[in-house]
Amino acid sequence: MNTLDILIYICEKREEFVLNGLNGQDALSKATHAIAKEYHICSASITKLVNLS
Repeated sequence: MNTLDILIYICEKREEFVLNGLNGQDALSKATHAIAKEYHICSASITKLVNLS
């Protein structure tokens, strides 16, 4: 999975969480943690990636 794939997947998960009633910031946080757990990537690395984009 490359960087663009990760960002796209985070956006998709974020939208899923927003549709389930979370606000945008909470949904983004939950999405980054879900991706980190699912793909065994350090949460700090994903957070840094999201903040760069």
